[in-house]
Amino acid sequence: MGESVRITMMSSFHIYIDEKRVENPVSKSRKGTALMEYLVLHRGKSVPNQQLLNELWPEHSVTNPENALKTLVSRMRLLLNQ
Repeated sequence: MGESVRITMMSSFHIYIDEKRVENPVSKSRKGTALMEYLVLHRGKSVPNQQLLNELWPEHSVTNPENALKTLVSRMRLLLNQ
């Protein structure tokens, strides 16, 4: 039998594995947490890059949002693989 995973996102973002809270490396970044929450809410669905850009940077507050998304996803992968 596999591990049970529970994620809470009301008021704060926490991950529990077999009912033990684990250190969430993504929580140190507001955008990282927002990306993780968005992907959890849309799990099992394909999310186009443009949709992520619109959600994470609605007013394009960065000069190159495409590059910012690539960097954010890359950092998240590194953190989650640790």
